[in-house]
Amino acid sequence: MAPIDRTSDRPAYQQIADELRYDIDAGRLAEGAKLPSERDLAERYDTSRVTVRQAIAVLRSEGLVAPEHGKGIYVKRRRRIERTAPSRLSRAARDANRSAFTGDTLNTGYTPHVEVEIAIETAGQPAGDLFHIAPEDDVLTRDRTMYADGEPVQLAISIYNYALVKGTAIEQKDTGPGGVHARLADLGRGPVRFTETLTASMPNPEVARLLRLGEGSPVIRIERLAYDHADHVVEITHMTLAADRYVLRYDFDG
Repeated sequence: MAPIDRTSDRPAYQQIADELRYDIDAGRLAEGAKLPSERDLAERYDTSRVTVRQAIAVLRSEGLVAPEHGKGIYVKRRRRIERTAPSRLSRAARDANRSAFTGDTLNTGYTPHVEVEIAIETAGQPAGDLFHIAPEDDVLTRDRTMYADGEPVQLAISIYNYALVKGTAIEQKDTGPGGVHARLADLGRGPVRFTETLTASMPNPEVARLLRLGEGSPVIRIERLAYDHADHVVEITHMTLAADRYVLRYDFDG
């Protein structure tokens, strides 16, 4: 246990939250474990119960702990979502009407939920170049926030050439059985191969807020391009994953 640094510019409640968060991440406070009482924490850190309450509020806002009525504060389940490639985007998964995110979360025992916003925007660049359209031409965007057991874990925005998808179910929040890729297949432009580029970075404040990330928590950014049988890009997807909530696994033939 590190004592509170009274000379630090960082508030005492943030220092307490930092240490408790570290203990959770390191497994010293395991999933399902009960946090010490406010009184015990106040004595441990030689501070007030108000300060301790503020620290616990930080951890609750990050989705690390939750109260159980009449019992106390407990560490929440933190099973990582396993994102497995390439089967998650297979035709078999599409035919089973299971989206990649749904498959990832259900396989880990979480209940998935996705919120979708749809918009028509100008393509700009590089989307215009990838779709071989003018920068001022329109694209359709599907902006999604993805939840596992009510906790936001991923942000994703997919982009389509509007001239291709106009008037189809891709313009609707519910795209029907098999999802967007099935609708592209209906148009004769179904994806047959994908490329993904992964990077790690620190989130901007808005992304941190949307994913309820703790201070100093990184994200994984993935750009995925989907190609049709003519090797033309039919979908551009930008994903932002909370790094502490995901495991990415890739299988390769030897």
